[in-house]
Amino acid sequence: MDGYEGNCKSTYEEGVVSITVPQYWPQHGHPSDYFRFTRNGLIALCESNDLKVMKCWSMGGSFLVLYRVIELNFRLNQGFIRKIVMANLLSLVLNGFDSFFFHHQDNRNINDSVGWTCIAGKQH
Repeated sequence: MDGYEGNCKSTYEEGVVSITVPQYWPQHGHPSDYFRFTRNGLIALCESNDLKVMKCWSMGGSFLVLYRVIELNFRLNQGFIRKIVMANLLSLVLNGFDSFFFHHQDNRNINDSVGWTCIAGKQH
């Protein structure tokens, strides 16, 4: 958090910050794995550091969260065949489902996401 707040404070007047954070990822470094941000949490973090959010979007919806669960728990990225055939194909299909069902927009009731990206700038 200190690094994030330092970046916010050092942002020039009319400067912008691009922030990308994970939401779905397996727990690691237990018990010190604290940082999973929702869209609202990321916006609140920006606003508490005097940054105005210009845009905030999902890095993949519910189907890509499902892909990450499968990929990480079944180790689809290990081995050439698994990586090329299984991981890449499954990623393309589920990304297509996200696009088809949600149009890659965050207007759905449940905002499951692999992560979030936010563009914010200094408030005047």
